[in-house]
Amino acid sequence: MSVLSSSIVRRTLTGTLIGIGAASVLWGNERDPSGLVPWAMGTAMFALCWLEVARMGLWPAAGLVRALGLSGLGEAVACLLALTVGEDLPSRHPSWVFALASAGLAVLLALGVSRRAGVATTAGYALWFVPPLFGWIAIDAHWGSAGLVSLVVLSKIGDIFGYFVGRAIGRTHPFPNISPGKTTAGCVASTLAAIAAGIGLAQADVLPATPLSGALIGLTINLASQAGDLLESRVKRRAGVKDSGTWLGPSGGFLDLLDSFLLSIPVALLSWSWLLD
Repeated sequence: MSVLSSSIVRRTLTGTLIGIGAASVLWGNERDPSGLVPWAMGTAMFALCWLEVARMGLWPAAGLVRALGLSGLGEAVACLLALTVGEDLPSRHPSWVFALASAGLAVLLALGVSRRAGVATTAGYALWFVPPLFGWIAIDAHWGSAGLVSLVVLSKIGDIFGYFVGRAIGRTHPFPNISPGKTTAGCVASTLAAIAAGIGLAQADVLPATPLSGALIGLTINLASQAGDLLESRVKRRAGVKDSGTWLGPSGGFLDLLDSFLLSIPVALLSWSWLLD
């Protein structure tokens, strides 16, 4: 088997395992009466991304425990506030705002005194991935597991089609200085796949949308996902690394896996209220 074929097989197997893991989490969220799964997801992704960014040398990891402590405290307070109002559960109540605020504050407190980067730089990195990762909670609060499933499908299906189509027929590279592996054919295939998936989710009543609005949702989420991927590639180039980590083998690190969501989650929160019925 050639090196290229081996890489494709290993990446496909890794992606399959990741997909099974994501499906398991979403299945658990659907059956969890406490509504705490999105909170756990946000915290786990926050910690893993923090560690990878720290390992790339963009900020020190010394404040991790402090940041997680403040983040966890904010989430605990938010849960208690939600439970005191009666039947509302943590993920179904606007108290997720407290968790977002506490996580953002934790990052700024822990990193604002970094000697490697100024306050503005560290704040920029913090705002880049902390609010989106905890934004899972807001997606679940408004649209439930169907919203989370739709977000995952629309954010990642473009990666899959873009990768395989780009490998097969990609010839031109529109972003050679940021992400030299991306091809024009792959980008187009990524967008078309997401539009088709948006229509399919609407037709299957997973999203309360018409085929037209489903197509628009697929388009907007895909463009945001591709932009998120390019932004992460630029950050990695600044750090002088190819992958953010080695946790996921040929798929890189967790930041490589989650980069699609860093812009697609805010775009979903801003646009779905108008595009969904």
